[in-house]
Amino acid sequence: MRKWSKLKRVKVKVGPLLLLQIIWTDKRQKAFDEIKKRMTITLIVAYLIFENPFILYMNASGKDIGAVLYQKDDQDKEYTIACISRALNQHEKNYLIIERNA
Repeated sequence: MRKWSKLKRVKVKVGPLLLLQIIWTDKRQKAFDEIKKRMTITLIVAYLIFENPFILYMNASGKDIGAVLYQKDDQDKEYTIACISRALNQHEKNYLIIERNA
């Protein structure tokens, strides 16, 4: 799911990293630049075409849920129609994963 990976939130707790001595390499710089690029890409939302089928990607973790609605154009390229995400409340965190994805 290449499209979904672009939308995942990047969560980093900085505190523990301050205690580490990190050797910055070219490989780490390339990874950092890729993350920075993906976080600054403008999301293009397309118009809904009712004649085309819908594609729905969903994801649920222990803390939040999210979904992205896509459609394909004539060249078979996926376009985002809508996306949504939110944090789970205290009660929803107790749900089974299958219930969070329902």
